[in-house]
Amino acid sequence: LEQAVNSFIEQDYPDKELIIVNDGCTGKHALRFGAMKLANTHENIKYYSRLNRGQSAAQNFGIAASTGELLCTLDDDDLLFPTNSISERVKLYEHDPGLEFIWTSAREFGASDKIVHGRKKDFLEEWRRDDIYINTVMWRKSILEKIGGYWFDEDLTSNEDWDFKVRCLLNCKSDFADFVSTKHRVHPGMRSSLHRSRGELSLNESKYREKLKAKYKELSNG
Repeated sequence: LEQAVNSFIEQDYPDKELIIVNDGCTGKHALRFGAMKLANTHENIKYYSRLNRGQSAAQNFGIAASTGELLCTLDDDDLLFPTNSISERVKLYEHDPGLEFIWTSAREFGASDKIVHGRKKDFLEEWRRDDIYINTVMWRKSILEKIGGYWFDEDLTSNEDWDFKVRCLLNCKSDFADFVSTKHRVHPGMRSSLHRSRGELSLNESKYREKLKAKYKELSNG
């Protein structure tokens, strides 16, 4: 977590803001987190502690608390990388004012060490294969009504980022840029690994696909 926060502090983009949401972390981890927060004097970092309601609710809370027009997420075990991660993505929006949703490539590190190149794709391709790294995504806050009036589906305890990306690709002007904007940590304690071991991934994938099939008939034969 401290590394994730430091990767934000080191970003060269001047008009940046970090919203940290502690979603029910208690005990020694919370104390360490609180000490780090108190030691941090950066005015553009805001910290909130709240009851444990899950990742989707925490992300939605953070977005609601943000003041910027361009948004991106950062999981506590990942890093913004390199130091121009934010500024390079912002340039895409400055170049094309009509752009609403973008994603980039990522670099895996930890148990794996490789660059994962993304590619241009549409909503149907992402629906069939969830392979856009959510922390490489940046989107305009103004697209809320276009994508259904909500950000991350709080009924899903996993796959919520997949659902979000598909709705953005389906409804927004989108683009892909093949540069690395995020380092994605690969390790045994990853939330996706825990969700998979508990059977939550398959359960939520089924729930998610059924919701989309009901809403978008053209997906039902995909």
